[in-house]
Amino acid sequence: MRIILIFILLFFVACSSDSETSPEPNNSSNDDTVEQQEDVTLATVVIEDIFGITSDSAETGGNVTDEGNGTVTRKGICWSTSPNPDITDNTTNNGAGMGAFASQLNGLSSGTTYYARAYATNESGTSYSQELSFETVVLACSGILDTFQITINSQDELDDFASNNYCGVTGTLQIADALDILDLTQLSSLETLGGLEIRNCDNLKSLDGLENIFSFLNDGLFIRSNELLNDLSALNQVPGVGGLVIENNASLTSLNGLNFTVDETHQISIKFNESLTSIEDLSNFTTLSGQLEIVNNLSLPNLNGLHNITTIDGFVLISQTDLIDLQGLNSIETIGGYLHLLSNNSLETLTGLNNLQSVGEIFLIKNNIELNSLDALTELEQVLGDFEINSTKIEDFNGLLQLQAIGAELDISGNDFLSSLNGLDNLLTIGGDLNIRFNDLLVDYCALQSMLTAGGLGGAYIVMDNGYDPSEADIIAGNCSN
Repeated sequence: MRIILIFILLFFVACSSDSETSPEPNNSSNDDTVEQQEDVTLATVVIEDIFGITSDSAETGGNVTDEGNGTVTRKGICWSTSPNPDITDNTTNNGAGMGAFASQLNGLSSGTTYYARAYATNESGTSYSQELSFETVVLACSGILDTFQITINSQDELDDFASNNYCGVTGTLQIADALDILDLTQLSSLETLGGLEIRNCDNLKSLDGLENIFSFLNDGLFIRSNELLNDLSALNQVPGVGGLVIENNASLTSLNGLNFTVDETHQISIKFNESLTSIEDLSNFTTLSGQLEIVNNLSLPNLNGLHNITTIDGFVLISQTDLIDLQGLNSIETIGGYLHLLSNNSLETLTGLNNLQSVGEIFLIKNNIELNSLDALTELEQVLGDFEINSTKIEDFNGLLQLQAIGAELDISGNDFLSSLNGLDNLLTIGGDLNIRFNDLLVDYCALQSMLTAGGLGGAYIVMDNGYDPSEADIIAGNCSN
């Protein structure tokens, strides 16, 4: 019995000893891994000096001095013509890991400022060195290409053209339908162009690269349908253009850079630029030998920038705007072609045309549904074509007391608030028909009595569907109002 008890006692002592000496589960390896992962930080990288700069290349390098407790999987240099370049810009790939590396920057444009940083990427992200800038060597250009037009439709074609390093083109340089062209920096050798057209280049944001152009020989500047283009400042050395067309550029807010120094151009056409808020950079123009078109620029608050133009030999079209008046046209005295004010839904007055004396062809005022006054036309003496006033809120013609001659038809139709023709008292001749219709409140025609009595009407007398429809004889006889 004693032997059995001793055996049991020895058994419990042995179990107790095993329990005390058995090792705890070892999780230190996992804990260390978690801690190591949490401690991974961005790598440290520095950039070396830039040297070996030519017109199209440069040399530099960098050094990864600390991997940030992680592993650097890629390192190199990134560069751009804008400050703070990153790995979405031009880059070199100089391998992985710690240590120094050397980089060659190729495909640069001559005479251009670049910005460069070294980068290193590990599990935590991408880190960058301090920034260095440098300017490539200006390469002497190689003569002027004598051609009517050169057309570029892709980045490859741009590269081929730029490789010739031309000083200019006698004709028009057209860059069109090229979604892969992101910038024009390769064109920095160009100094003169016959004309320039940039069309349907939706990923082009600026005209940087054209800053050395100081002359347009004959033709115009045409900027059409470039979705992201928002900066024209590279053209700030161009003294003038034969014609200017800025059309359907959704991101363009101003014409900054088009500070022309010449006083005459053939055409100004500003159309369908939904974000455009200013055209003040056009203020040096005084004469238009052709036309002026301002159409559907719904963010444009005024026409300031055209305020020095005194003469327009061609036509004027102002349509589908949100202008409330025509301030900015204050200096215009003569329009040789037609003047169309069409479907400007916010236009209330014609203030801005206060100095207008003569219109050479049709003067059309139509579908300006808020227009309530012609009082600004106090200097208007003659309209050599038709004069049409349709669908407005005007109540009379006060403001037109200087108007003496209309060369063709006078058409007054669909003006729901018009009650009197007062203001036409000094009108002497109408070369075509007198057409007055659908003015529901119109009952006073007495302002026409002198003109009709003197036989100043050259065409037919058509008066119907108004508040009062007197005959020509009625008006001559004095029965001119109701």
